[in-house]
Amino acid sequence: MNIQTDKFLENFNVIDFHKVRDHPNILIAANFWEEERFRAAKICYKFMRMIDDLIDDHKTKNKFITANEKKIFETNINDWLKRIITPKECDPLQQELKEAIDKFKIPLWPMESFAKSMIYDIQSVIFKKIKLIILITLQTN
Repeated sequence: MNIQTDKFLENFNVIDFHKVRDHPNILIAANFWEEERFRAAKICYKFMRMIDDLIDDHKTKNKFITANEKKIFETNINDWLKRIITPKECDPLQQELKEAIDKFKIPLWPMESFAKSMIYDIQSVIFKKIKLIILITLQTN
């Protein structure tokens, strides 16, 4: 076999398909790219996780998001987007992200779409409804 095939097989064999939910799909797929691109994907993913974790952590600890908290989160998300375009010099992750975006010509629309989905997430009550439906279903069975 050749070196590239060997690397693909090596990457494939370390995936624990029983725990695939614990691993982000994008990083599983990106692991098959050359090392430099894979590193760029990890940087982008890590940056997106920052804002996602902020909101998910709040939703885990609180039953709802107040109107004031929604405004604060929306401001944080918009600031997060601005940091992609103009990173703070003192933040190494933001600098790495900017370098990865510039080097690999990564468009901003995926980050913008992700930000919009986060804003939708904080404005939406759909998750509460899903939890309620699940609870009612469990109680009726």
